Amino acid sequence: MPTSSVFAPVLPTRGLPVTPSRSRPLGSRPPLPAPPPPPPKAQAPPGAAIIGRAVSTGYLSGCLVYLDANSNGKLDADEQMYTTDKFGGFSLESAAGGDVRVDASRSVAGSEACADSFTGIAPGVMSFASAGVKPGTGHVVTALTTVAKVIDREDSQSRVKEVLGIPSAVDFTSTDPFAALAAGGDGAKELLVATTLVTNLVSTLTSLLEKAAGGDAAAAESHVTRALAAQIVDASGIAAGARRMRTLLGRPEERSHHRRLTSSSAFDLSSEETVKSLADASVQNAVAAGTVASANAPSSATTAAVAKLSSASATVLKTDIEAASTPEAIIASAAAVSAVMQGSEVKTAVANAGGGGGGGSSSALATLDQLADPSTMKANVASAKETVSVDLPKAPPPPPPPPP
Repeated sequence: MPTSSVFAPVLPTRGLPVTPSRSRPLGSRPPLPAPPPPPPKAQAPPGAAIIGRAVSTGYLSGCLVYLDANSNGKLDADEQMYTTDKFGGFSLESAAGGDVRVDASRSVAGSEACADSFTGIAPGVMSFASAGVKPGTGHVVTALTTVAKVIDREDSQSRVKEVLGIPSAVDFTSTDPFAALAAGGDGAKELLVATTLVTNLVSTLTSLLEKAAGGDAAAAESHVTRALAAQIVDASGIAAGARRMRTLLGRPEERSHHRRLTSSSAFDLSSEETVKSLADASVQNAVAAGTVASANAPSSATTAAVAKLSSASATVLKTDIEAASTPEAIIASAAAVSAVMQGSEVKTAVANAGGGGGGGSSSALATLDQLADPSTMKANVASAKETVSVDLPKAPPPPPPPPP
């Protein structure tokens, strides 16, 4: 019986074209199939987005906002980005959420026109962040959310609020301090004061380190925020211990006495002692990281002078806010103080004192002392009030009544 061959010719089929067979040598394997295409990149459902506002001491206008999906601290090619509107508004398409960052430095592409909408000047803080933001509306990114992200604990927000005197019911990750104050919201004034003090302090201490850090303002700012976060954690731990001690004390007069003793060491950003401690810790962080050479680190006399200046501005802020009769006047007072502390005159004076020469020149320290003089600070803030412009977004109209 004849044996068929693997090389047998293909017989034509009536009415169909003939396709020659492609033979392969005996023992060879068929070619591997092409790999499947990569799965399509997950897309956000229609309408899924992180919507919010970026806030400094006014709304951050014309600034780059992005979703740092992989938490690497920089904008990658495949990450969502947005340029804020005049009220700091942004919208980032996202199904899962993530860290939201604001690059407020004008040296960053996309933020060349970034400005504080109330003061009209470049923000004194370069970078803002908020951790683990979920899709939805009403988010805010501020210096407070930035510090809470650096603390990186489940109770970060409660620690910040406790130490800075913000009522526990206020959620500073979703509360616009200006809109809340205009609406008469509980705790809005305390939130505005804390936001202003922290933002101005980070700006001032970054200027202190910038020249000694070889002009690396971003690195200088990171050392400042780490020092602030660490001291907030320490202060909140002391406060928690004080609360436990008061519960152990039996008589009301003993609890009252202990409260007075512990409140004297509160974390007060208008206190020269507190600010000097933060300035010294920022310097130590920069030296330990190698950002600043020990020989070039600002001296104790310089950090004391900067603390005096910062304290003077905080005192004027609190005095003016207590005297203000309307929400708009309160916001204008905070914006005016910020215009002074984040303005070129103060930032240049602080940077010159921080210097890179270790001690700061006597003339630079004398300039700081003059700027910290209470009458000079009041006059500068009063002058700044003439230049700030507070413009708040209009509240949405009320919903129509239900049909009869």
